[in-house]
Amino acid sequence: MKIKPLKIPEKHGGFVIELMARHHRVALLRKRLPELTEFRNFEVVVIQVQPVHFKDQQSIDQGYTHVERLPASESWGTYGWTFDEIDRARAAFARACVDYDEHTAKHGQDQMAEPDDLEMEEPGEMEEPEEMVEP
Repeated sequence: MKIKPLKIPEKHGGFVIELMARHHRVALLRKRLPELTEFRNFEVVVIQVQPVHFKDQQSIDQGYTHVERLPASESWGTYGWTFDEIDRARAAFARACVDYDEHTAKHGQDQMAEPDDLEMEEPGEMEEPEEMVEP
């Protein structure tokens, strides 16, 4: 299986999305509006892996069989969470990394996460991962 990586930074719906940290398929993203420098929020996501769509000829020509995607809007609360405070986002990211590692240890890395296995708990005191980047 050859997976096409998620394209970040990315513009989506007027927002600029930037990668702050990533652990396997768990990512901490900063989302901002270019014209409003004081507005920003943070998202913790479990990156989804899906088969390449048959109309995505460029990915097929490059040999990709699967693509990484951000969770769909209807998956928010299961595979994606939004925060307006960086400390809460970092705590949620750390917890999601632990949940992901536990899930993959049990089911294997290539298995899609089941919602019950990755539901977020209320962020608590957690040690920050080493790859964390300041906002």
